[in-house]
Amino acid sequence: MQNDVNTQAGKAGVYYTIGNFLLKGVLFFSLPIFTRIMGTGDFGYYNNYIAYEQIFTAIFGLGMYGTIKNAKIDLNNQFEKYFSFVSQLCFLFTIIVLITANWITYLNGYFLSLNQFETNLLILQSFGAALLYLYGVKLNVEFKYKSYIVYSFFNTIGNVLLSVLLIVYVFPNQRYLGRIIGSACPLIIISIIILSRNVIRDGIFFNHFFFEICYPAWNSFNASCPFTIVAKSV
Repeated sequence: MQNDVNTQAGKAGVYYTIGNFLLKGVLFFSLPIFTRIMGTGDFGYYNNYIAYEQIFTAIFGLGMYGTIKNAKIDLNNQFEKYFSFVSQLCFLFTIIVLITANWITYLNGYFLSLNQFETNLLILQSFGAALLYLYGVKLNVEFKYKSYIVYSFFNTIGNVLLSVLLIVYVFPNQRYLGRIIGSACPLIIISIIILSRNVIRDGIFFNHFFFEICYPAWNSFNASCPFTIVAKSV
């Protein structure tokens, strides 16, 4: 039994390493393409958007990443349902932020320097990134390296190809917008797939026991959130 687990872990580690190496290679070689087809202003605007995306991704994850690993050991047969609960909890928080951002619209331009459409994309993309990271942790503890690689490649390749197409053919005069939409769409699609699968399988539900597991992580994250935001923005 232990030998089988070690074999699975070793195989998963090799595939994760190869997959991440290839994905980083795609991002590295795509960088000159975007610096060539985007002006300095457009490139700077997009980098500013991505800096916000990293901050919001950390917030929308609600500090639940560590609880996924623990749940695999502690909950056993309820592990899938726990992940479904966590993903729905993060989605609920995202919806609250989205509604607030569209209700108090003047704050978007004041704090983020983004218009309403870009702010909505930022929120949805950040949720998609947070959910994909949570799902990656889940797949990691399950040794499902193939699924992880498929989702990661879809996100990375889709990001690059769609961005290039949008910049060149749809938004030649607003190239930053083509890059923003191109980076947001794959993550939004992935989040819809993951969330809809969970809802179809488990329904929309609240579990008090699961919430008690989440609460210490959320409380700890809430206390350290200002430090997280500062660290992400530096």
